[in-house]
Amino acid sequence: MVQAVGKVCCFDFSLLEKMIYTFISDTVPNPCLTTTTIPEPYHPFEFSAQAFIQCNGDFLYVQPCAPGLIWNKNEQVCDR
Repeated sequence: MVQAVGKVCCFDFSLLEKMIYTFISDTVPNPCLTTTTIPEPYHPFEFSAQAFIQCNGDFLYVQPCAPGLIWNKNEQVCDR
């Protein structure tokens, strides 16, 4: 659903998130499914350096970096 707010438009990302989750779960292994004692909460997103995967238990969430930033897997932050 797109909702106009003045000159800014807002997009309901719930459908997009479901589509991305379905796409990812069908094409790449879920990095959140681990057998290690202390699982890693963040992982690189294989399809774009401008996003990363955040784990919550066995569930993964694709999180975008702010415009102009890319995911730094060593520091586990979005930076330049």
